[in-house]
Amino acid sequence: MKSVWCLFFMLVLSSCSSQNIVDKGIIKYEAITRGSFIEITSNLDSLVYKNTQESQKIKLSKTQIKEIKTLFGKINLSELENLKPPSTKSYTDAALQATLKITVNNKTFTSQTFDHGNPPKELKALLEYLFSVVEKKQ
Repeated sequence: MKSVWCLFFMLVLSSCSSQNIVDKGIIKYEAITRGSFIEITSNLDSLVYKNTQESQKIKLSKTQIKEIKTLFGKINLSELENLKPPSTKSYTDAALQATLKITVNNKTFTSQTFDHGNPPKELKALLEYLFSVVEKKQ
């Protein structure tokens, strides 16, 4: 019986800590090339979008926050730096060079550089959703 309680307690703690990480994370997407940039930063309450011409802050709805948390929670942070980009057009300035940085508990996880608009499949859903939020506000 004691071992059952210990197991239950460990499961509760692990689910709380992973939820805590999702609640306190910072997501930062940057895409840069000569003379042009795009940046999206989200603290999971709001989103800041910047590009070469404009900057705007977007207050996220509860539904948007829930969706971002769901998509964010599907990313394996320890594997983020190992995700292979599906294309390399940014190597020759044919696409903006993009990276995704996720910060949790004062530790930053950074992806390899990938082409803007063509992220690794593990990041695609989150990035598409963030851009869809921006597009709705423009």
